[in-house]
Amino acid sequence: MLPRKSTSPPVSTAVRGAGARGNPSAACSTIPAVTPATRWPETRAARGLVATPHALASAAGVAALRRGGNALDAAVAAATTIAVVYPHMNSIGGDNVWLLIPSMYLVDGRPRLVYGTMGGDGQPQTQAALVIRAVDCGLGPYAAVEAPRWLFGRTWGEVSRSLRLEGRFAPDVGTGLRRRGHEVEVVEDWSDLMGHAQVIRLDPDGLAGGSDPRADGAALGW
Repeated sequence: MLPRKSTSPPVSTAVRGAGARGNPSAACSTIPAVTPATRWPETRAARGLVATPHALASAAGVAALRRGGNALDAAVAAATTIAVVYPHMNSIGGDNVWLLIPSMYLVDGRPRLVYGTMGGDGQPQTQAALVIRAVDCGLGPYAAVEAPRWLFGRTWGEVSRSLRLEGRFAPDVGTGLRRRGHEVEVVEDWSDLMGHAQVIRLDPDGLAGGSDPRADGAALGW
């Protein structure tokens, strides 16, 4: 949740810098075209933007910004609403706030991306997928969140060594991983196992955000 724009370099600059560190083409080539599977596509805003896994919580955060609040005020408003409208993920037995790992990607010492997800032990995997797709593959916030994800090993307390792939990956992705010795399990096209992620990007002319279509969320701004 960010109240105003940054003077960070444009996306193309950040992508070129990341590409110089290695060749991301193998990871990027597995991402199919974006499917508009939600009524909340990528959002752009000039002054403030809030992205949460529930649209009403995002609306509460934006209302706080409109009334002159800062990012902390918006976070409190959104979190208070989330506790009511999303209790299965925030109450006893849910993904409590101290178990989450919100992250920030900096360019020249200034915020370029903020992103986070719930998802149990799979959170670090989703975090890695989001930043690779946004920085190395050049995807926008919604495209980075929407793209199919994977989950390796245990999560949600379930003991497993399998590599679970959402069904939207091309069949040859799973075939290639099986050849490398992975126990591959294909799950739903849009699986809750992969968590509910949110991304906000700071552009020179405003903000862009995307909310995970695997949840009931929204990226809303003004």
